Amino acid sequence: MDESSVLKIGDYVRFDSVKFNCFLVSEGVLNTSINLTDDLSLLDNSLFCIHLQRQYSASREYNEFIDANDIDENDITDKTVARYVNSLKKGRDNEVRLNCTYMEKRTGQVIAFGDIIQLYHVKSKKYLKVIPDEVAKVERENLFLTLDEHGDTFSWIQILPRFKIDREGDPIKSGNEVFLRFAERGNEYIHAADRVSKTSRFREANCSIEISSWCATVFQSSLGIIIIIFIIIIIIIIIIIIIIIIIIIIIRCCKSRLFIIIRNCLYS
Repeated sequence: MDESSVLKIGDYVRFDSVKFNCFLVSEGVLNTSINLTDDLSLLDNSLFCIHLQRQYSASREYNEFIDANDIDENDITDKTVARYVNSLKKGRDNEVRLNCTYMEKRTGQVIAFGDIIQLYHVKSKKYLKVIPDEVAKVERENLFLTLDEHGDTFSWIQILPRFKIDREGDPIKSGNEVFLRFAERGNEYIHAADRVSKTSRFREANCSIEISSWCATVFQSSLGIIIIIFIIIIIIIIIIIIIIIIIIIIIRCCKSRLFIIIRNCLYS
């Protein structure tokens, strides 16, 4: 199988709605809602990087303790509480570092049907997630999708095959039709809204028990990114070597001139 034709961790991917012939987009900075459009000028808003499933247990423990006790980190007077908060914060930070390390090590790994991943919006550098207690704007019976800087367990997305010919465990090829199920929401999926808002030029994307089919297309392979990084590193090494050689030549020239000056002074 051609490795460039399958989805891998680190790939830049666009998801097209099979039913409506448009693709997922988000402005991501001022407006974090998830929508669909067929406007190709918004291609930069449509690219998602396939990320490894991140762990959030330590972050959740930290956030829950802070929220439950209404704690201001900058105004903790109780030393016991301060030590406990610091230990929770240290655990959270270690978890973040481990997540980043695992992502770096597994970039380029082939993704199979049934795998749980996260969609990282390239332009805004945020994760796609469902908000379980906020309804969608247009289809009020469904849930709202947004982008979040850190993500959480509601960012976990399982990629499932649309057709029976594809089975869980099979590699996902670019162009395959897939279902995007929220791993922590049972049978709820990323859904292209059937109803359209009269006040928006976009079609809403939301979280629904109704299944929408998506075509996953690779726009930039992680292998290409790795090759580019390798080339950049080689260029930097070459530049450093050239600079060192120039410095050595300059030092030798200076030494030879100094020697001539000293010799002339001794014989004059």
